[in-house]
Amino acid sequence: AALAHRDGGAGSVFDRQAARYDAWYDTARGAAIFAEELRALRPLTVGLPRSWLEIGVGTGRFAAALSVEVGVDPARGALELARQRHVAVVAARGEALPFRTGSFGAAFILLTLCFVADPLAVLREAARVVRPGEPSCKSRSTMPNLDV
Repeated sequence: AALAHRDGGAGSVFDRQAARYDAWYDTARGAAIFAEELRALRPLTVGLPRSWLEIGVGTGRFAAALSVEVGVDPARGALELARQRHVAVVAARGEALPFRTGSFGAAFILLTLCFVADPLAVLREAARVVRPGEPSCKSRSTMPNLDV
């Protein structure tokens, strides 16, 4: 259940297994998939105003590669790795972001919606924290009909 809800509590798989999860991207298969994912994601960043937020930043691997400045995640173990990658991190859930309305130029939700209890609440929060008139959020999901 911790994996399905990504609750960030002491029992969270993403908290306890952050280093193991992150190390998968250093395997031959993980590195190839990561490179392909970045190839697909980089065009989404073109022309977006700064600063950027990644909701569900995890270990910060994507944020660092895409030059995302700020990341949120409930898994403190993962956030420590993101911090080491020079991502400004905040321990928080995507359903209740601790930022003022209109704080960011863009919000990214990458490979995260399938792990949260309320994906629509995360999307609403992403839209809230992006400045009015900017794209509210860009997302890639493994869940059908949730890419925006």
